[in-house]
Amino acid sequence: MKWGLATRGFFRSLLPEHRLFVFGVGVIGAVIFAFSMLVSNAANAEYVGLTTGSAMTLLQVAPVQGQDSATLTSSTISKLGAIPHVVAVFPWSKAGIMLDEGTSTAILWAQSDVPLLQPKLLPQFDSSGPLASGQVILPENADGVDFRSYYNQDVSFSYQALTGRDGSNMTGTTEQITLKVVGLYDPATASNLNGPNAAYVVDDLAATLASAYDGVDIDSYRSQGLMPQVYVQCDSVGNVNSVASDVRDLGLSGIVTFYNLAQQLPQAIVLVRLLGYVVAGVLGIVSLSVGLSIGSSFSSTRRFEVGLLRSLGWSKRDVFWTLWLELGLLGAAVSVIVVVVGTIIGAVCGLAVGDTTVFGLTLPGGVVLPGLMQVLVGLLVPTLCLWIGSVLRLLHAAALAPDTAMRTA
Repeated sequence: MKWGLATRGFFRSLLPEHRLFVFGVGVIGAVIFAFSMLVSNAANAEYVGLTTGSAMTLLQVAPVQGQDSATLTSSTISKLGAIPHVVAVFPWSKAGIMLDEGTSTAILWAQSDVPLLQPKLLPQFDSSGPLASGQVILPENADGVDFRSYYNQDVSFSYQALTGRDGSNMTGTTEQITLKVVGLYDPATASNLNGPNAAYVVDDLAATLASAYDGVDIDSYRSQGLMPQVYVQCDSVGNVNSVASDVRDLGLSGIVTFYNLAQQLPQAIVLVRLLGYVVAGVLGIVSLSVGLSIGSSFSSTRRFEVGLLRSLGWSKRDVFWTLWLELGLLGAAVSVIVVVVGTIIGAVCGLAVGDTTVFGLTLPGGVVLPGLMQVLVGLLVPTLCLWIGSVLRLLHAAALAPDTAMRTA
């Protein structure tokens, strides 16, 4: 009975009287919902990318210093790759090279290019694509030399090759190598993990330069385990510590380089996610204030109906719940508009401006859809806040005596 009366009252009177409210708040809420959806999806994508495909999933593995440790031979590297939760092993070597162009001199450290550790290249100096043999990525400047003029050019470098050893006496030669500069990075913003003046080359070239410095051929360099370290990539940040334990069981040192940052990351991402819900809270405040207003006008315009129902024997509770259900239908209409129109706006925005970066957060590309929790919030917040805002007014109206309600209607 209460439900039927509330439904008829909603469609015959309440909705026509407040259709502008339903449309206005619904559209405003839809925009807020779409923004919340984009922020939340961007934060989730960023979190997944950082915890499964960033430098935080890397483990720095090296022989234990000062001990009869295992060395990084090809066999050892194969064992590292077989550890559960390991998705890739990146050999790493480093050797010094010197710019050998005219009067300009700069000492650089040519090292293996580990994809997750390569600094972000300057947009105007980025040839894109993976590094190839004979190519190098340099800092924008080093040792007072500006490398911008060398971009996309073949540049001559020199390096040292050991040719003989007599006790503590070593002899060597200076060799030349020509590399094409295919990218430049800003040394001021690059990670300090690879040291100053880092130059990135493919691993085979870095190992060749390092083996020449050690006075051995490349095959002996690898078979004798002269490589200083490798980087092990785990499938997620959560498995880095367990992989490190397995690495130590092989007699190697496993350094969890980004452990502290990995622990702080979830809290940082949660703050970004909460931004979406804080924005959604604005919709709740709007609905709450409107609920106060509508509750006041609603209870005034329905006094005759309240008095009639009370004179027919309806209790205060029955009258209250009937009016409350009717306002709930109004809130539900707003909620449906918020979720449906907001989802459409969010999906269109994802297609139109996806993959762009705003305040350091990359918006998701393609069709963006809300999560289950967002849908529930979008459906419940307007209705609940409208109810809460109107409850006192409705309680007062339902408590009126029949003759008082009909006389003051």
